[in-house]
Amino acid sequence: MGVYTMGKGTHKINQSVFEFSKGNLFLIKPGDVHGFDSDHNVELCLINFNEEFFSETHTSKIDSLDFSKEFRQLEFILNNYSEFQGSLIGKDDSTLFHSLIKQLILETKYNRIWHKMITKNIVLLLLNLLSRNIQESFISTSKMENTNSRFLDVLDYIRHHIFDNNLLRVENLANQFNLSVGHFSRYFKQESNMSIKEYILYYKLELAKARLIYSEMTIAQIASELKFVDESHLNKLFKKNFGLTAKAYKQAAKK
Repeated sequence: MGVYTMGKGTHKINQSVFEFSKGNLFLIKPGDVHGFDSDHNVELCLINFNEEFFSETHTSKIDSLDFSKEFRQLEFILNNYSEFQGSLIGKDDSTLFHSLIKQLILETKYNRIWHKMITKNIVLLLLNLLSRNIQESFISTSKMENTNSRFLDVLDYIRHHIFDNNLLRVENLANQFNLSVGHFSRYFKQESNMSIKEYILYYKLELAKARLIYSEMTIAQIASELKFVDESHLNKLFKKNFGLTAKAYKQAAKK
């Protein structure tokens, strides 16, 4: 869920406290405990980013746009980097965000012709802006502080094709960025402190963790979607990396 603030005060998300002012936006994950404290009148705009909203089956033909693929591409970032940087709107984006939120409210309020289609396009644009801001914030505070734009393109390509193992083969990745296999492998390790294989596994396991916590998918379904060999393979990787099987991780997260 996104919370767009129109006022000032403090916003507590779990154990983190952030100062907010007019035009800030925070992401709240399922299960987060949050609240606002202010001595002033505060207006809030709450936006639910749920998978059902992006499903083609829940819209009429005239409004039908399938954004499920885009939602899946963005979900990892939205699920994992939502609170440590506070407000997700940069100074350069504030005017655009305010205009989009204002139009979103109007479309919801008046239900004009094609309002569902327009609403979905606004939400998709908001998600992409948030995705960019979150990724830039994450990179600026990680080991990849000096990451160049070319490497960001590499990361974007991997994330957008994470469900296609063929496109993630090092030979295809190297060819995509006009490098030899050896040069690409060295370049990726130099920029990220991880091999390409390690990064892809890390990213897939983070996606799996999000699905275990926030979806009703079975472990077998998650393993199949993320192209692991089978449920047993995914459990072994979870045990190796997190000390718990996928099933145990899900049970622990639900407590």
